[in-house]
Amino acid sequence: TRRRPSNPPPPPTPSGRSTDPPPPTTPTSPPPRDPSWIAEATRRLESTHVTAAALEVTLAHVCGVGIDTLSYSQLEVVEEIHRDALARCAEARIELVRTQERVKAAAAAEIERLRAALADATTRGGE
Repeated sequence: TRRRPSNPPPPPTPSGRSTDPPPPTTPTSPPPRDPSWIAEATRRLESTHVTAAALEVTLAHVCGVGIDTLSYSQLEVVEEIHRDALARCAEARIELVRTQERVKAAAAAEIERLRAALADATTRGGE
């Protein structure tokens, strides 16, 4: 197989930032510096972890801010939230691999279909 030459990354701007455009975002993944995600994340935390809201565990605590002031029960809730997030990450990773495998299988099937059509056309052309 031939390798395409890779293009080097663009040089950083004088401020040290890359000139690459930012990655696309979706409604569930706003730009990192946009604070609007905080309200959504807080609503999600309160709806999926009712105990967290009851024990006044905040999004800041989940991010590690101020955890040294939490009670044992609050710390257990923070741990539970992290375990749930890790489980969702693992599920998302598995789904990503499944999707990539489906795309790969569809591409292989299309290549096989084209190969068979070419072989058929070649055979008919020789008759």
